[in-house]
Amino acid sequence: MKTKFLWAFLVVAFIGLQYRLWVGERSLAEAASLKSLIDLKKAQIEIQKKQNLELQYHVQALKDDPQAIEEEAREAHGLVKPDEILILIPDE
Repeated sequence: MKTKFLWAFLVVAFIGLQYRLWVGERSLAEAASLKSLIDLKKAQIEIQKKQNLELQYHVQALKDDPQAIEEEAREAHGLVKPDEILILIPDE
């Protein structure tokens, strides 16, 4: 009689542990989901690092080169020199 209860307990415990391993909290499925989320975040961080590096180069160019400042002002604000003619071509 005791062995039947022991076997029943062991089977229930085994099923419970298998459920937790595959479906429950902190399961393998959740771990795989979190790993893919981590990979996505790492890719986003790499993109941000590249953008930051480009911005650092741009800032350094603006600090060192007066022509870069003039070019930025012309593009951003449509500035022209007194002897120039501005020609705007509309986008389609």
